[in-house]
Amino acid sequence: MNDIHKIFEVEKDIDNDVLFKKAYKKALDAQFKQKLKDAYENQKIEIPPAKRGKVISIRTILAVAACMVALLAAIFLFNPLSNSAFDNTLAYEIANPVEHPGLTKGVSEAHELKESAIKAYNNGNYAEAISFYNQMSSQDDQDKYFIALSYFYSKDYKNAVDQFNSLNSASYSQEKAWFLSLALVKLDNKAEAKAILQSIESNHWNYKKAKEILKNLE
Repeated sequence: MNDIHKIFEVEKDIDNDVLFKKAYKKALDAQFKQKLKDAYENQKIEIPPAKRGKVISIRTILAVAACMVALLAAIFLFNPLSNSAFDNTLAYEIANPVEHPGLTKGVSEAHELKESAIKAYNNGNYAEAISFYNQMSSQDDQDKYFIALSYFYSKDYKNAVDQFNSLNSASYSQEKAWFLSLALVKLDNKAEAKAILQSIESNHWNYKKAKEILKNLE
């Protein structure tokens, strides 16, 4: 019997002393912690073995794998171009529009509408740019090209196709082929788009991108 327990043998009334009981509990806790420490240091405490985790059967693993394969197959079946080279390319083109170089020297004051159209286009106000271009009495090849781009960047692919098809200039033949093919894919006219993409030669603009898109269309 330790000294603390002897106190209770001598004085029974102390059991009703709340403050003493708190001090007594604290002392016992201290003794227990010391014994626990001593036992640990002397390697008297046996650490129980770790519990084994739940075993998952091979049948369960195969079932989960089969579900994942089926889900991926359904995604590609119903969304064959989802997250494809085409989607990535189109997103890049929309986010990085071709900048208009501005007016060239020697234009007359009659082309104030063109200046306004160029400013609107470069600011991303494509509907406003189209409006200014259409007010011009005449349009050169550059005007037609940027009108077509304005429709393209506005995601008005039908009018973009019509405008690109009206552009018959060797100066913009590579640009026309590239943007026209993208617009045709968006209109689900894949056959015509493939024909144009296949016509893009190795030394032409965006040849490598065209080949990547063709892989998705086949």
